Amino acid sequence: MILLPADCLREIFRHFEHDHKIHDLHSCLLVNRMWCDITIPILWKNPIGIDWENKGTENLFGWNNIRTNEFWERFARTILTCLPIESKNLLKKYNIRLKIKIPEYSIFNYVEYVQYISYRIILRCIEEILVNKIDNDGNILENEIWKMFMNKSSIIKYLEPTYIPIYYFPGGKTSLQNLIELECSTNVSSKIYFDLSQICHNIQRLSIEICETNTINDNPGLLSLIESQNSLKEMRFTSFNQTFTKLGEVIIKQVDTLISLYFIDFVCIPIESLNQLYNIKKLYICFPYGYNFQLLKFINLPRVEIINIQGGNGRNYGDISLFKEYGQIIEKTQGMIREIYVDIDGWPEEEGMILYYIKSLTKNCPMLEKAKIWFIEGHLEIFEEFLISCKHLKTLIIEFTSFTGFWNAIEVSPLFNILANKTKNLNELTFIGIINYSSEDLIKFLESWRSKKNLFIAFDRNSNLAQHLDIFESFKLEGVLRGWEILNEDTDNNSRTQQNDDYYDDDIFDICY
Repeated sequence: MILLPADCLREIFRHFEHDHKIHDLHSCLLVNRMWCDITIPILWKNPIGIDWENKGTENLFGWNNIRTNEFWERFARTILTCLPIESKNLLKKYNIRLKIKIPEYSIFNYVEYVQYISYRIILRCIEEILVNKIDNDGNILENEIWKMFMNKSSIIKYLEPTYIPIYYFPGGKTSLQNLIELECSTNVSSKIYFDLSQICHNIQRLSIEICETNTINDNPGLLSLIESQNSLKEMRFTSFNQTFTKLGEVIIKQVDTLISLYFIDFVCIPIESLNQLYNIKKLYICFPYGYNFQLLKFINLPRVEIINIQGGNGRNYGDISLFKEYGQIIEKTQGMIREIYVDIDGWPEEEGMILYYIKSLTKNCPMLEKAKIWFIEGHLEIFEEFLISCKHLKTLIIEFTSFTGFWNAIEVSPLFNILANKTKNLNELTFIGIINYSSEDLIKFLESWRSKKNLFIAFDRNSNLAQHLDIFESFKLEGVLRGWEILNEDTDNNSRTQQNDDYYDDDIFDICY
């Protein structure tokens, strides 16, 4: 048997991490001691699986899931095992009672590997293990845990800060110097952000929740932190119905490096400031129902490559048409859009504006790779022109819509023919809405894909899928289909969508003590 050197194994295992194949890494733990020694630091770098999109961790902070509670209890036990003896003695001194027994030692010093830490992680652990839910007990325990992380973790890459000035703990300033991602709120003291602005200068991703009672205008320290960054690339804002001029002025100073902006619930900076950010490549906007969309038509980001706008009613707002607004944003770009996804609440508006939107894509997006469009019966030629123009298209979502509120199944065999004949690079296709097709139509369509890249295909549960499941499985076995899915359905045949339970996996704790 050939034994690979540790350095080679380490590089291989890091690819599992980057490809989000965490379960495979868990399996490596039990192979032998060397594999375990290499795997543990990788797994514990981000033990909860926090990422910028918050995928896979949404359910971890819930309270009514037995498996989740067990996870946090075991996680807390592992973390507290690494507490220094002084902290353990302090818990005894103040008679802080825990539901668990802290082991005397652990095989690994897990905390020193952790690079992603959040106050929510610490509070969730405390809530799970503390017997007396008394503020003072919780505060003491939280303080000691933060002190341990700052002292033992040499590099912190992600932080969701607390009210505690953790940088004053031994090792705190050193561990925070390499901070890359910060997720924060205007409720945290301005003083803490002022202090962080003296320590952290290389944050690349910054997520800010602007609270209604303590706004960004009430937190000059946070503005100072933004201004002090050297390589800020992505910013995300969750805010209420208010625009902040000072915030816009500070963000403009990051124009050379800033490439992605996320606005949730409201565009909280003036459109004039937004349009000065000429390097923006990704724009994400999520609006609540009933939002006034008039500002959209003034957005002018010529270099944008990815647009994702969600929310709002599809009907006109007086003289405002959402799809016309989207079309006008597209027309002001320089033909560099690679991905566009716009969605609405409820039914779409009149068909003329949707056609205007599709024509805008056709004329202005020659590099388009991913898109969602609405199919209007009787306008096949518009759809065909779109496919011919956007020849690089790889992923396409097609929604079949109703302008009356009454849904009738749309016959899609003509659409199948166009998709088969006018696309070369398409490898992921989703149909949303009530559609109708025969077995012969489906077989003919899938047969046309034998000479192309294998296809992943998804259908709305309202489609007549039940009678065609054997056809999908047959073409999947033959390699024509990469997989298939019924949207909003739980099925064992779904080869694409899997529950992301990797971070509930208990293997990571099996050799802790």
